[in-house]
Amino acid sequence: MPAYFFTTDQPCARVRRGPAFQAADDVLISPAYVPDSVNVSLGLLIDEERGVWHLANQGAYTWAQFASLAADMAGLDQSFVLPCSMRACGLPVTRPAYSVLGSKPGSLLPAVADWLHECVGEPMPKLRLEPEKAIALAS
Repeated sequence: MPAYFFTTDQPCARVRRGPAFQAADDVLISPAYVPDSVNVSLGLLIDEERGVWHLANQGAYTWAQFASLAADMAGLDQSFVLPCSMRACGLPVTRPAYSVLGSKPGSLLPAVADWLHECVGEPMPKLRLEPEKAIALAS
């Protein structure tokens, strides 16, 4: 299953307000932007496609890489992202070290950087001017 994100998640808002946070650097994921996944799912349904389709945006990242990319794209300080092991994150369930998805019929979703810019690249200048909204969006 991909790691789903939506524009209201504002992946960089937490980096913006600090304090530093831990992000796993030993597990690879397939980030997926919900609007992309929904659009492609509807297209597959309309086209009456069959079979298993793993819908995730193109790209494989650790959580730490993904958070650093989001911070960099938003023009924020990447030093707030503290790479750590998944075990150090204290999650109740062990995650597989490699959770990258792809479909044999082909990749239908764009690269992660395409939608990440929509999530953080465009809204962040406005949020920098109004940090209380960044905090609210990250909560």
